[in-house]
Amino acid sequence: MVLSKEVDMKSPLISVIMPAFNVEQYIGLAIESILNQTYINFEFLIWDDGSLDQTYNIVMSYNDPRIKVFKNEVNQGNLITTNSLFNECSGEYVALQDADDISDKKRLEVFLEKFKINSKLILIGSYYNLIDSEGNTYECGFLPSENEQIKKEMEQKVIPILYPSIMFKLEGYKKSGGFKYFFNRKGYADFDWMASLSLHGEVQNVKLPLYSYRKHRFSFTAVNKKESLKGFFQYMHFLLSEAHNDRLKSKIDFFETNNVREMKKRISNYLLLKAKSNFWDRKEIVFSYLWKSIIFNPRNVDSYRTLLYMIRKRR
Repeated sequence: MVLSKEVDMKSPLISVIMPAFNVEQYIGLAIESILNQTYINFEFLIWDDGSLDQTYNIVMSYNDPRIKVFKNEVNQGNLITTNSLFNECSGEYVALQDADDISDKKRLEVFLEKFKINSKLILIGSYYNLIDSEGNTYECGFLPSENEQIKKEMEQKVIPILYPSIMFKLEGYKKSGGFKYFFNRKGYADFDWMASLSLHGEVQNVKLPLYSYRKHRFSFTAVNKKESLKGFFQYMHFLLSEAHNDRLKSKIDFFETNNVREMKKRISNYLLLKAKSNFWDRKEIVFSYLWKSIIFNPRNVDSYRTLLYMIRKRR
């Protein structure tokens, strides 16, 4: 393992990618946590997604030859920006880094060692710490660690790996492709993509908290926890599980084909089953159908208005 300041060009090159949007408060710490890694043979690709604050200027203030900076003049969203970053990678391995999180200094070193031990490994994540806006740890995230455990759980729900903590083989990305456009501005592209990637090799979580995931009021996790979004996230999980099980049976899933008619049918059947089992009351069914309408027609203003009214009434 290369730990000196002299890069051994015979050691594997790792591409570290970081999409960034309006994170001036945190991005400095995120960048430094990568630059201070014990394993140093990497390229660091940072893509500013049309930030309106000082994010881009902070990135440009770093003088390190491993950093390559890209910029969208207008915000394109995380999905498009991440796919663009994937296409710029030249390393044998690719590691993720969110612009408001922090990596342990040995993260790349430990991950690379795992890949060397197990040639079948295609994707690896780790345990993690949840940190608040001030960087204080308040919870530890423990996930199933072995390939069999992870893949068994995936058959029932979304893949139990923290997406921004991962590193994967670039050859796996070339086989599975990037994020599917269906998920643009909706979230969950990462869960679907990791599930697709897992079909091409073994997956693992390292039993060390090598990643600190920051949870603040603008983070996806914080929004995900809101009661008002419960119906939407429940049947997104259902769809992801359905698509993954289709892939396991060697079928082409409906996210891959962008078969909107098939997706609508499956969501409707899912809601009907929930209604029959009295899992949701009548209001909850109406609420969920509104979310379905918004998923497939984001410009449906009437659905938005009705949904916002119901959210206010539920508070």
